[in-house]
Parts: sequence; structure tokens; C-alpha cells
Amino acid sequence: MRRVLRGLAAAAVATAAMTLLEVPIAGAAAPDQTGWWSTAQPASGALPNATANPGELEVAGSPAGPVAFAAVLYKVPSEQDGQSVDPTQASGTLILSIAPNSSTQGASLQVCPITSQWKAEENGAMTDAPKYNCPATPIAGQVSPDGNTVTFTLASSLMTQPGQFDLAVLPSGPAPFLVKFAKPDQGSMGVSAPPAAGGPTSGDTGASPPEATTPLTPATALAGPTLPPSGAGLSASIPTDTPLAAAPPPAPAAPAPASPSLGLRRAGHASGWTKERQQQVMSVGLLMAIAAALWWMGGAAQRAPRLLGSLGGRKPEAQAAAVRVGGVGRFARPRTAAPRPI
Repeated sequence: MRRVLRGLAAAAVATAAMTLLEVPIAGAAAPDQTGWWSTAQPASGALPNATANPGELEVAGSPAGPVAFAAVLYKVPSEQDGQSVDPTQASGTLILSIAPNSSTQGASLQVCPITSQWKAEENGAMTDAPKYNCPATPIAGQVSPDGNTVTFTLASSLMTQPGQFDLAVLPSGPAPFLVKFAKPDQGSMGVSAPPAAGGPTSGDTGASPPEATTPLTPATALAGPTLPPSGAGLSASIPTDTPLAAAPPPAPAAPAPASPSLGLRRAGHASGWTKERQQQVMSVGLLMAIAAALWWMGGAAQRAPRLLGSLGGRKPEAQAAAVRVGGVGRFARPRTAAPRPI
């Protein structure tokens, strides 16, 4: 039992160390743009949207192909929880909730990267729908057991532009179905991105370039300082009777205008003590406390079990002192004292 408890304590310490060393940078995002298009719409805006509520997305499939499909655009921010991240290497999890007036019965869904520009539109015509290119291995959606959500796992390779998940939600099979998604909210996309590489420091902005210097060679060292080509320098050093006029004060130098094309700004210092880090430290502290308790329990001396019932009140009987038996055959007797001399 002691070995089991101490083994559990060691496992808790190892888990705490792994949790402390692991620093994920994750966040949630709302879509920057959504839309859906249908073959039932002959032209842009010709028929009113009578099938889905405002903000909802509709996807429908048939043996002939998509009857309706949707599109979502998520732009990964360059900073999450106070830390700079690399949006081009981000991965995500897209979770679309089913609208109250719909179901996922018979639905088979996938997401494909969009390869053309598009604008937000509800019940738009297929002629206005964006183009897409589905990968060889479909990114299929996983329907939750209760049928309320559909989840898509997104890799960074699905980005058609750096830092953007521009995706079309499409049917992935010939089975006919119709599903409506609720308006995607802030928690519809979970994004995880690696930390960004170190950028320029605050001392790099606004610094003047160093002045150009002439390398010193033996020839220039022997020649001495170079005099100006005109005689103004010599005439100024010769005393004359004519008083010299005071030189006008130099005009203040005008500040150089900042280049509008660079758009540089002072980089802010991002603190690494984020909310997720605090939760990790609290989890590690709790695991360490559990490990210490298990270790103490494994090292404590175990008490003998208590007797129950009628045996519980008895005192243990004193064992009789060992008595030596002496003699041979029928003359064997317990010998509690030394034999008498003959």
C-alpha cells in the first residue's frame, strides 16, 4: 500500500511539472464575415430570405451537388492574451451551433478553403458565391452526440492568405439534407498560435544613423588634417584691424518628417503572466499538495486492525512462558527447576 501511495505521489509531481512547462497560447474569435448562397435564388436579392433567420447560415445538399452553402472568414489576431503570436502558423477549431429550428439528421459536412473574394450576403445567388478548392482529404465535420454542434479541426495549411481562415461550409456527400446554423459568436472559433519571433526593440525607433568615418591609414596619419580648399580658413586666423562681424546664429534644424509608408510605432512590452499562466500555477500547486499528502500517507506507520464484536473487548491473553521438558520416555516431565542431585 505504501508503494502504491508513493507511486501516485510521483505521478502527481510529474504531471505538475509537465503542466508548468507547457505554455499554450490560445484564444477565441468571432467571424469577420459570413454569408450563404442558394440555387433557389435566381439573382442577387431577387427573392427575400424566407428560409433562415437573419444571421443564420444555411447548407443543403443533393445528389446533383450543393443546393446551398455558407462561408466564414476569421482573421487571426497578432496578439493573444497580451502575447505576440505568429498568425501564419495558427491552427483552430471551428464550432458551429445548430439553429433551434433545424437538425443535423442526415447531414454530411466539410470545409474547403475559399480562393476568391466575396462579400457578406444572405441567401445570395450561386453566381455571386465565392470559388473554393477542396483538399484531397476532406476536412469533415464531427457532429456532437446531442446533435447541437458540428466541429471542424483546422490546420494552418487551410489558410489561403497568411493569418486568415477563409472557409466554405459545404455538403460532403450525395445524400439530401438541409441544416441551418445559428449566427457564429465569439466562441465559434478557438485559435492556437505559437509565439512570434522577437521584433525590434524600443531603442531602434527614432535613432539617427552613425556618421560615416574615414579609415585611418599610414598615409593619412603622416599627412595630417586636411585643410579646406579655399583660403577662408587661413584668413580667419590672421589678425586684422577691421573688426569682424558676428556670425549669424544658425537656424534651428527642422525635424525630419516621418515616413508615412513605414508606420512604425514603439513596441509595447507584453507580460508573460497571463490568465492561463495563473491557472497553470494554481493547478501545479494543487497537484503538489496532493502529492505531499500521498507521500506522507505512504510513509506513516500502519496501525494493527481492531477486533470487532465480542472479540473487541477482550484483552490479548498473555502467552505462557516456554517450559523445558526433560527426561526420556515415560520419565519426561516439565522441568521448571534444576534436577535434584542423586
